[in-house]
Amino acid sequence: MNLIVNGRPLSLSTESSERTSLQDLIDHLGLTDKLVIAEVDKQIVDRGLHSQYILQEDMKIELVHFVGGG
Repeated sequence: MNLIVNGRPLSLSTESSERTSLQDLIDHLGLTDKLVIAEVDKQIVDRGLHSQYILQEDMKIELVHFVGGG
């Protein structure tokens, strides 16, 4: 599956019968333990729906996570 994530192309290998959720993408990128705000095709996706939100070919996704520091 080909996606655009934060303005860059990303290709995910998936089984043809497998559906990829937004949470799967977040896990793949190593952001599982972070507070992530997700926008898919210019729509904010509620955090509680990440695991239910199924991605489609060529979707444009913006992921923002918070970094602490001083």
